[in-house]
Amino acid sequence: MNSLDSQWFSDCRSCVDEALVYCSIARDFSLQKVMRDKLRQKLADCSEQNEISRRNGDEDICNLLLGFECAFDCLSNELEMWLLLKESKPNEGRLCT
Repeated sequence: MNSLDSQWFSDCRSCVDEALVYCSIARDFSLQKVMRDKLRQKLADCSEQNEISRRNGDEDICNLLLGFECAFDCLSNELEMWLLLKESKPNEGRLCT
């Protein structure tokens, strides 16, 4: 098992909860950018930890990390969509993936 503990996963859950607050057209542009960047960093962290867990054969942790990777990716794409819409780029906003 790698060095992940319950606090690490609690921080991931808190990040998801925090990001949900910013998934609205009414939220401040600069705060949404900060949150999008934070989500992208958490996604990279999860991907790195997932690779370590995969090498260690820890399937349960891999599956949990995969869930967080999907959540971080989805939320960062939603924030990117709002940011692009606010920049009057609706076509790019519809294509966020």
